[in-house]
Amino acid sequence: GAPAGTAMGSAPPVTAPEPPRQLTPPPAPVRVAERAPDRTAERAADRAAERAAEAAASKKAAEKRAADKVLAEKKLAEKVLAEKKLAEKKLAEKKAAEAKETGWRIQLGSYPTQQSAMQAWTKLAAANKKSTKGLNPHFSKYGALYRLQVGAFPTREEARDNCKTLEIGKNGCFALNIE
Repeated sequence: GAPAGTAMGSAPPVTAPEPPRQLTPPPAPVRVAERAPDRTAERAADRAAERAAEAAASKKAAEKRAADKVLAEKKLAEKVLAEKKLAEKKLAEKKAAEAKETGWRIQLGSYPTQQSAMQAWTKLAAANKKSTKGLNPHFSKYGALYRLQVGAFPTREEARDNCKTLEIGKNGCFALNIE
């Protein structure tokens, strides 16, 4: 048997289907536009730091140039002072040697300029190396001329003998007492 109230062979009662549920999607999250962090202050600070670094480097370079200039001026001043002291020392030694020199000199000639007197001595010394060895030339102004004298010789006789050897042309040569 069939259940009561149903005809055999008939389909089960149809129940109305439930209307489909409307599924509402969950609300979409509200997106807040993300803003980049404000870096204006950082950029300004970076630029200020760069300018400060450039200024410091420029100042350091200027200080180095100034220090180099001061050092160069100091070295130049030291060099000039050393040269001056050397020249003074040589002059003092020359004066001391002349002051110590005793005996006799021979005068070999008088010349219109000190340069021509020096040239005459250079030529004479080159031509008579053996006879002029150890002799010191002296150039002194006398009136309008420069006298060329050499010496020193311990005795008048030695001076006269050297006059015969060293006489320049027809200039004449004579012995002078240094003392």
